[in-house]
Amino acid sequence: MTKYCFFDTETDGPKPNCTLLQLALKVVDEERDYRNVCFNSLVDNGGKEIPEGATGCHGIYQEDIDRMGMDPKLVLQVFIAYAETADYLIAHNPLFDIGIIRTAAEKVGQRYIDAVNSIFERKEIICTMALSKDIVK
Repeated sequence: MTKYCFFDTETDGPKPNCTLLQLALKVVDEERDYRNVCFNSLVDNGGKEIPEGATGCHGIYQEDIDRMGMDPKLVLQVFIAYAETADYLIAHNPLFDIGIIRTAAEKVGQRYIDAVNSIFERKEIICTMALSKDIVK
């Protein structure tokens, strides 16, 4: 049966090389009657101040990151582990999210770069933004 990994990122800006502030994912497994796994974490940004415009978009404050942000390596390990199990990766704007995840991996080491690149090269990626462009105009 088929497994889907839905994922989304929040960042400190609008460009794919911005800092990852939050990663959320949900894995849905058809074989297990759609029982699923959810993960949602703020990501430690090393104390880099979040621009006011970014906070206005997603509501994440530096104080939240300072208090609850997880080590980026741990967040990437969770993403890698669950994305590996999926047949499809689904995001609203995967080009952006993939860029953010790759940038986060580059900041923590080659092992993470290799793992996320391998996943994004091997998995089928579905863009819900492209699928909805004829519906939402």
